[in-house]
Amino acid sequence: MDDYDKLDVEDVYLPQGATSLRLPMVYGPRDYQLREEFILRRVRAHRKRIPFGAGMWLACRAYVGDVARGARLALESPSTAGLALNLCEDRTFSIRMWSRMILDAAGSDAELVRVADEALPEDLNPTGTMTQHIAASAKRARTLLGWTTADAAETLRSTVRWHLDHPPAESDADFSADDLALETV
Repeated sequence: MDDYDKLDVEDVYLPQGATSLRLPMVYGPRDYQLREEFILRRVRAHRKRIPFGAGMWLACRAYVGDVARGARLALESPSTAGLALNLCEDRTFSIRMWSRMILDAAGSDAELVRVADEALPEDLNPTGTMTQHIAASAKRARTLLGWTTADAAETLRSTVRWHLDHPPAESDADFSADDLALETV
């Protein structure tokens, strides 16, 4: 991932009239990347306290159905030829707010307990201090395509319901790193 860059593809294809869709973290049912699992595995285990970092990281997201609709609109529109379009939600929630929204969608009253970054379990590292936010605007896609996104709270609720009903085959049930982190508070 250190050398991951897809902008060179835009340099080649945009001048030829292609449309490039820049996607954020895409979430939804059947997400093989399990983007909510860092919280949901703890919900399934009925954990009442979850170690958490500063939670200030901002990263764009979009619901899979909204992205699919944006892709269809871009394919059908001649106005996007030669352009790059970001497809992301209007609002970028901090990782703390997003985690709280996941807990709410799951019906959990678990507490996010602030711990030092050094104490965080590995899968919770993104809740700690992050050196770069991932922010973008979808204004161009909204203007040219009339593209809109559904309500993030509702799409997250349906996503969380699906992932709770379909837990991953292999889920880590070891919370000793959580317990150690919580002991530091």
